Amino acid sequence: MARSSYRANTGRCLADPRSWWDAPGQQVGFYPSGRGPDRSHWRGPFASVGTPTGRPWPYMEDIPKYKNITDGVSNTLFIGEGTSKSSTGSTDAAEANRRRRTFWAYTYTSYNKSGVVAQTRTLLFDYARCVDVGGPGGSNPCKRAWGALHPGGLHFAFGDGSVHFISTDIDMEIFAGMATMAGGEVNRPYQ
Repeated sequence: MARSSYRANTGRCLADPRSWWDAPGQQVGFYPSGRGPDRSHWRGPFASVGTPTGRPWPYMEDIPKYKNITDGVSNTLFIGEGTSKSSTGSTDAAEANRRRRTFWAYTYTSYNKSGVVAQTRTLLFDYARCVDVGGPGGSNPCKRAWGALHPGGLHFAFGDGSVHFISTDIDMEIFAGMATMAGGEVNRPYQ
């Protein structure tokens, strides 16, 4: 099946096993101000086996309405470039990168969604290199990373329909703020 080079934004994530907005079962006690426009989660209490009471897993909450994006749609990342290609040429790295490409037909966690983790390694286009760099969260931030093959940055579509080129040198805290829809941050580093 065809792969893609764009990924939806789930929000700001922490390098913590319970902080991924693309995985409903990992959001126990997660902070609501980190939510992005395309997160996966369910309403209601968790059952003892990890499924929501009375709902099949995974139960998707409604997509947020524009009125819920209090940071402003022109300040909130919706979709960004997400591609992975080996920069070393090794067979193992090439295979690791091939497996981590965006795959819209498989909606499990990070295969078609990314979140912003405030680590510079998550803007590399090379999944295997991101893992090798290491950092808090192990390979999980790399699974949810963004990337593009052109030099200097990558493109993001914002909620107002505009597209902006974001530098890979961006302050990662500002970038993480752009991933939230109601975190109270208003940043426009691309202007």
